[in-house]
Amino acid sequence: MCLQQTLKNTPCKSKNVAGSDYCKKHQPVAVEAVAVESDNFENEYVSDNDTSDDVQLFSNSGIKNSETHIVKSEESIEVESTEVQSIMSPQIITEQIPLSANDLKAMHAREHEREHEREHERKQAKKAKSVEPLDEYATLKDVLYECPIISKFNTWGTEEESGAQLKVRKIQKIIELYPRFAPIIKECQRVTKLKGFKSSYEEIYNAAHRQDGEFFDARGELDDRESRYLKCKKPMPTREMIYRYMMLIIASGRYRRERDTGVIYERVNNYFFKLAYPNPEDFLTDIFANNPMYSAYSTAQHRAQLINYIKRVDHKLFPFMKIDHNFIGYANGICDLKTGKFTKTEDLGNRVVQVRMLYKSDFAPNAETPKFDAAMKYQFGDDQTISDIMFLCGRAMTRVEDNFQIMVYQHGAGGCGKSLLTNLLRATHGANQVGTLSKSHQAQFGLSEHVDKQLIVCDDSTNIAKMLPKDDFLSMTSHGSIKCPVKGKVSKDVERWDIPMFINSNYAPNYNDESGEISRRLVVIRYTKLISESMKNLELESEIKSEELGNIIYRMRSTYLEYCKKYKGKSIESFLSEHFKKSQAEARCSANATARFITERCIFEEGSNIQVAELTRELRAWCVDTFNLGNSKEDLNTATLKLMNPMWEIKAVKHCKHCKGRHIKGCCSLYSSADRGNIKSLTNIRYKTDADREAEDAEDDEDEGVEFDA
Repeated sequence: MCLQQTLKNTPCKSKNVAGSDYCKKHQPVAVEAVAVESDNFENEYVSDNDTSDDVQLFSNSGIKNSETHIVKSEESIEVESTEVQSIMSPQIITEQIPLSANDLKAMHAREHEREHEREHERKQAKKAKSVEPLDEYATLKDVLYECPIISKFNTWGTEEESGAQLKVRKIQKIIELYPRFAPIIKECQRVTKLKGFKSSYEEIYNAAHRQDGEFFDARGELDDRESRYLKCKKPMPTREMIYRYMMLIIASGRYRRERDTGVIYERVNNYFFKLAYPNPEDFLTDIFANNPMYSAYSTAQHRAQLINYIKRVDHKLFPFMKIDHNFIGYANGICDLKTGKFTKTEDLGNRVVQVRMLYKSDFAPNAETPKFDAAMKYQFGDDQTISDIMFLCGRAMTRVEDNFQIMVYQHGAGGCGKSLLTNLLRATHGANQVGTLSKSHQAQFGLSEHVDKQLIVCDDSTNIAKMLPKDDFLSMTSHGSIKCPVKGKVSKDVERWDIPMFINSNYAPNYNDESGEISRRLVVIRYTKLISESMKNLELESEIKSEELGNIIYRMRSTYLEYCKKYKGKSIESFLSEHFKKSQAEARCSANATARFITERCIFEEGSNIQVAELTRELRAWCVDTFNLGNSKEDLNTATLKLMNPMWEIKAVKHCKHCKGRHIKGCCSLYSSADRGNIKSLTNIRYKTDADREAEDAEDDEDEGVEFDA
């Protein structure tokens, strides 16, 4: 019977031709293929059944399929093409197409084997790829569910004891492959431990979902933009937009930035981000270091757009830094400097606080500070004076809210240790939070640089009156409004100046104190004891910072809060120790000629008096000798005299015109009730004698150390 049935489902009922497996109708026609050498066509074949006028070029597979309806797969065609291409000789070759049932079965078997081999190769390639981690833009949730290395640990989230070791290995593997998730995982483990969970895996799992939710919002926003672009027939998102979202995904949960400056901070824990990149360009270079797309296609314009975005555009995945300057962080919690209260880490909950500084030590309010105490005891001795200094330092730790209206001025010779307190205060603030006055400070435009600072210090002031004009000084200490000019721009107006100031100097303040307005605002800490070479410890400051600073901060601030509560509504002079009253008198003398002259030449004595005209002549002569002047027109400053001693008063006293003494009956032989006049005199005062000066010198010798006189 005709074998046509092997090609179709319906059998052919015609008789076969003798010597053939097919009937006359389905008898196949033999085809000969002739290899043709040609300059234009290489390895092409022409059928000898074609006419010379209509030559048709066939591909290898086309020859085999011509004049037949045999269906062949692409794989069989490729194999047969390879066989045909091996025939390169120009001789004529006659090929009989295999059409028998056995040949067809063998052909299908070979195709099945090849398909099986290709499937095996695909599995091997997929298996080889499964050992590679995900790219750097993967989220923690992607790592948990899609990373082949991590997902093979199938015990995630279970509480079976037998899988505990696998859980630990899984966490370690995630941190090893993706170091950027280490802070999140470690923080989750710590928070979970404090909350009392059996394991940290549940907390990490939840954190992964929370983080992925934030990423999903960003991706959804990008998808929405793309769909809007498509609907309105606008271009697809630009490369700059793609770079931006890549940056947001990398930065989310790990970095924060500072508005306008672009300074980048890196996460340390839930309440502290440390300074990582002062320049945003360095940040972009690092996060895209291994990104081929950014390396190949980013331009200067792209980078400028990203930097502008970092400085000025807000986004929830990459928020701006909002430092709570009233908080300082410790290893076990945070301390509120405004109230002096400490909050443990486990009690923070979902509260978001960005502290200004973080100390590695635990909060220990009662811990001793022997090195700091020894330095203070050597220089000042008196416990009350040390307590007052702690109050002044504690006041300088935050923006000022009290109404004491003072500025701290540390005065003493070089080598007395003035810089210790200043540097400790500087260390309590973070980077870029402290402004520094120096010799290069511009009197006109300099203050505009410090309006956003939390503390202003000066390490060595040689001429405070030139560095900080008197009008500005008075407004700043009294918390008044300040206009800060900016070169080439609109000036910055500060409605209430509340930035504390700490000034160091080897020289006494040189303001002109006309009526005590300078001396009552300056609280001078006097350093009188030089530190000998045998006692110097150049590592003392660094040792105090590393071992005791966290406890010193609490002592200083708690002392300040205690003073504010105890002396509310009182002036600073009413409760500070004798050390500061002496220092205030010295500051008054350095800024006022009347105060200095009276201090050197006169002394209080009740009932005595000196004529004002006589004192004025003596004052002018003293000014000529002291300041090398040719002439002096200095007058007695009555306001200064009142500040120095309230018992000193200028009164009009009746005097006798003959003896020039006090006009009383019998004052002289020429006494007459009519011969009298009024002369202004300063009461309760007399000139110093040699005995008075010797007594003062003996009193000064009781103080140990070297007195420094500007």
